[in-house]
Amino acid sequence: MLYLLDLIGVVVFALSGALIAREKRYDLFGGLVLAVATAIGGGTFRDLCLGRTPLFWTQDEWYLGLASLTAVISLLAFRLWPSDSAISSHWARALLIADAIGLAVFTAIGTHIGIQAGLSPLMAAVMGMVSGCFGGVLRDVLAAREPLIFQRDIYATAALLGALCWLLIEPITSVDLATLCAISVTAGLRLLAIQRNWHLPTYHDDR
Repeated sequence: MLYLLDLIGVVVFALSGALIAREKRYDLFGGLVLAVATAIGGGTFRDLCLGRTPLFWTQDEWYLGLASLTAVISLLAFRLWPSDSAISSHWARALLIADAIGLAVFTAIGTHIGIQAGLSPLMAAVMGMVSGCFGGVLRDVLAAREPLIFQRDIYATAALLGALCWLLIEPITSVDLATLCAISVTAGLRLLAIQRNWHLPTYHDDR
């Protein structure tokens, strides 16, 4: 199940990269680069931090294949629908949902891999948060956008709480159930924060 969830995370994060490519009016190659970088960026950074080599996507063609296929299908979908304001708002909403699901999946899996690598629970939670966030950060940096992690949105906080949820539940249940619960907490909190306009306090006194 973890492998299937990992591939689902690749698809949704690749979709978020393709949606940003649409926003930036990139061509197919630019969209492919952004989609693939978003899909495998967090896992690559995680594995480099943990010294896990060879990198996961060099040993399994499904990762690059699914990310690339998602980018191509997205391009075809974007060209089928006109870019009016109503459609654009739907794509913007799809970006937020895809990003939240990708964040949640890779946070849970990153936490599990951190524990497998022998990290302490606290460091495994941090590794999970980094795994979930880094792909989106890389996407935004490559596209010259302010990363969501630096905005007022509840983003990394949702990932960290999801990782802590995994650590609390796994010892008394199973890895699969802990992963599903962590995904639900991270994605649910992220989407609820967007809907309710929840934010963390800022360093500027804007109240």
